Amino acid sequence: MARAERGSSNLELARSPTDPSPTPDRAAWAWEWLRRNPHYRSAVRWAALPDIQILRRTPPLTVLTFAEPSSFARAWGLIAPEVPDRAAGSAQVFWRPDVNPGVLGARVEPSSDGESVNLIELACTVTVLQLPGEEHVRLSDGLRSIQFFVRDGTVLNGPVQVRFGMPGHGVLTPRLDTMRRFAALLRTKRFPHSLFAPPPHAVWWAQALTAFDAAQIGLPRREIAARLFGAEAAAQHWPAESEWMRSRVRRAMQMGEMLVNGGYRKILNPSGTRPRATEDKPSNRKPPTTNGQPRA
Repeated sequence: MARAERGSSNLELARSPTDPSPTPDRAAWAWEWLRRNPHYRSAVRWAALPDIQILRRTPPLTVLTFAEPSSFARAWGLIAPEVPDRAAGSAQVFWRPDVNPGVLGARVEPSSDGESVNLIELACTVTVLQLPGEEHVRLSDGLRSIQFFVRDGTVLNGPVQVRFGMPGHGVLTPRLDTMRRFAALLRTKRFPHSLFAPPPHAVWWAQALTAFDAAQIGLPRREIAARLFGAEAAAQHWPAESEWMRSRVRRAMQMGEMLVNGGYRKILNPSGTRPRATEDKPSNRKPPTTNGQPRA
């Protein structure tokens, strides 16, 4: 089985909220854990996956398609399977709306006034996945992304108007966050740093990722402690009387196992609320135009 890219250096989240450098969002974190799942890795290697075709590649726009939705991908919370050796910064991961409540439904119309959207003018990559009867759109600057789906119209005939459906009560917060981020992206042409603050548990996830990867290559727990807290601190506090460090390493390893084996879904949807079917579809009413896995 091919080994995933190891190490957490690509996902440094222990930064100040005022640090201007991008930090991974929940979708990026969830993918980092899913791609380490041994069952997913094995399945991608051996399963008969759909033949994804590239219809267009003119940076920053890429248009992909395949004949029908992938039941394999659906089992893991995805629209389409992604190669697990691709880290979050380069992977094109499309999450299902019922797994990631931040994925919005939209209606796209030809632009009839100045409130239009031309996605290729944005300072980000634009990936459109075309399926029968719908498009899935992913905007990304590498470690952060905005995803929505379209069942009425196409974003490829831009400039266009994008009208989001009204979010249901159970998924109101993540979907309003997506609307705010999209509006700010259209206004500034760049991903808004202030609207992508690191998730509250990001530091714990970073430690768990370091511990999990170290354990996978067979490092002893004392060496894992050195990677988490530094060699000097590990040499000072690892002796038997320093139980706190052993406990931190043990908890980090346990958290890593939990997140790999299905817990990544909780990263995407901390509340556990599943959107109703009607919440995944754009409303027939016209809201204001926005400018701009198997469980263990």
